[in-house]
Amino acid sequence: MDKPMCKVIKTNYFQPLWCQQRGVKCYLILSLTGILLLTFLGCSSNKKVPKVSRSDNIVAKGIPTESMSNFAAEQIGQNWCWAACIQMVLSVKGIKCDQNSVVKHTFGSTVDRPGGANDIAKNLSGWFDVPSGKILLVHTFIIGPPQPSVLSSYLDSGSPVILMIPNPGSNIGHAIVATGAVFKITENGFELMEVIVRDPSPHLSSTKGKRLLTPEEYSRAQAHFVVDVVSRR
Repeated sequence: MDKPMCKVIKTNYFQPLWCQQRGVKCYLILSLTGILLLTFLGCSSNKKVPKVSRSDNIVAKGIPTESMSNFAAEQIGQNWCWAACIQMVLSVKGIKCDQNSVVKHTFGSTVDRPGGANDIAKNLSGWFDVPSGKILLVHTFIIGPPQPSVLSSYLDSGSPVILMIPNPGSNIGHAIVATGAVFKITENGFELMEVIVRDPSPHLSSTKGKRLLTPEEYSRAQAHFVVDVVSRR
């Protein structure tokens, strides 16, 4: 039997359900209502320090473009945006992974189909092999986009965020990865100005999926995933 390239060692960890803030570490149990809000999705670690630049009260944070360009992934199946985003997020954490392996690990074969909540979650938690040994990842899933201050903390820690967004004209959602953002510092905290994402859609291959989201587009995200390294050995 073929083994997935992104090798997972089974462990007893909580795994929330899904298909797309973490101010504190917690594990979220989704209600049935929360699950019904979501649709199936189709269509740095590596010792890299997140990039932060400042100009007066404007702050830009994110994974360096040169690093993220190496981790960017274009979906190779019509419905594999979710698998491509998993590949990107795990690659940032130093885990070798590809979409075929993700899909085979999820469904038992490389069938071209959308991914659901459980499908994404089962690929983002557990022990994974990395060049230095093994790391234990735990994911957090929350409905809606991260608040600006929470997104800022994710980016400060070098953690990209899988965003689940509506797909206009379709009842199947789309997955993208937020890798940077520009904030304005105000008396009330961080005000989001724009978000840099890596979109696995093939039509964005010339930019390796890099595009911008306006605050309005970002606010329409249905949910998000982020992963933390909680142990090493």
